Amino acid sequence: MAAAYLYAEGSGPCPREIEVGMHVETFGAAAVLGRVMGAGELRRIAAARNVVRAYQSRTNYRDQDGNENWVEWTNAHPELARILNAAEQAVEELDNGE
Repeated sequence: MAAAYLYAEGSGPCPREIEVGMHVETFGAAAVLGRVMGAGELRRIAAARNVVRAYQSRTNYRDQDGNENWVEWTNAHPELARILNAAEQAVEELDNGE
């Protein structure tokens, strides 16, 4: 989650989960990996993509006056806010060496 968040904010490289997910979506798992994907891989890809989607949603959100309003965004998108908070916590733990 931390790698996906850092990638979304532009301060980290594209995580493997995002890259593989894009290729699998385009070409299929068998063509990209030469095998069927496991449930753990699929969950990690989905989690990374959800972090990027949540970050982009918050970044692009504007209130009726055209201003950034993260509180209003959080109220409008509680599940995305939960995902983003978990990713931000993962970044903090990474920064603190936890």
